[in-house]
Amino acid sequence: VRAPSGGGQPVTSCGDGIIQQPNAAGTNEECDDGPSGSPQCTTSCALNYYRVFATSTNNFNGNLGTITGADNNCELLGPNDGTGVWRAWVSAPGSDAGTRLNPTNPANGGRDLPYRLTDGTTIVIDNWADLTTANPNYLDNGIDKDESGNPVTGAVWTGTTTAGVVAASHCLGWTSSNPGDNGYYGGVGQIDNIWTQWGQIGCNFDTFRLYCFEQPA
Repeated sequence: VRAPSGGGQPVTSCGDGIIQQPNAAGTNEECDDGPSGSPQCTTSCALNYYRVFATSTNNFNGNLGTITGADNNCELLGPNDGTGVWRAWVSAPGSDAGTRLNPTNPANGGRDLPYRLTDGTTIVIDNWADLTTANPNYLDNGIDKDESGNPVTGAVWTGTTTAGVVAASHCLGWTSSNPGDNGYYGGVGQIDNIWTQWGQIGCNFDTFRLYCFEQPA
């Protein structure tokens, strides 16, 4: 739950279960999981990590309804616990996933924290730079759990290179399900370059998932 202060709303404090920006102490809360906190959210209402998952839905073709449509699918499927919002790891001309989803992007206003799977324990990356750096692999662990923590396999639409920028094909900005158009995809559970840049395929294929990254509230 997020309820910014002001506008006649009561000003509350960290530990009340409502994200306040700012709260009564003048602090912008990143999360608020109550007086006892949680593994993800400290008792001082600061995040320890963000989360990432591959969607349980695996019937997406290349017409995602642009990046906005892809984001909406992530927001619809992602845990609705008020900690953050969910955005899709897809790129299109003029919008690179590596920049758009970076928590420290001024548009997002967050901190650079680790990303874990929705099980809350498995670390995928230690920081955002890890996502596009091969040391020797890009990910510590593959993104192989869905929004509920269940194991998943298969492929995901990405349109994104290992550098986090738009790939050569992206189903016409995620508006096409035409077999004559192509889109780049990645492999669920992979840790090397094919996690995001495995190959390209016709946009009519409708057995694909999405990667969804948590963003600051």
